[in-house]
Amino acid sequence: MRLLIVMALCMALLASGCINTSGKYDSFAKCLSSKGVVMYGSKDCTHCSAQKDAFEGAFQYVNYTECSVPNQPGVESPICANAGIQAYPTWVFPDKTHNEGEMSFEELSSKSGCQLPAS
Repeated sequence: MRLLIVMALCMALLASGCINTSGKYDSFAKCLSSKGVVMYGSKDCTHCSAQKDAFEGAFQYVNYTECSVPNQPGVESPICANAGIQAYPTWVFPDKTHNEGEMSFEELSSKSGCQLPAS
């Protein structure tokens, strides 16, 4: 019975907005996507993994294109080849500029116009 009461209370707090379940970088990542910013990368790329990890779970909201082809090591997907991707990660902005390598959130913010979360 206590468990049901606790669960009901938790659900009520979530529904009311008293508990914030969004991550620190969710709105930043969503803004990047809404502005048309895309990260191209590969599942085997350590710099790509580091860039994804920096978002602390909010990377799910970033427009991301996987460039590796399953079961074909060293083969790049046609989407990435056609986009001119030559290194991972590569961030592509709406003005069609490419930035190869990891980018700091400050750089992403400056280039995209998306506001960083308050510290």
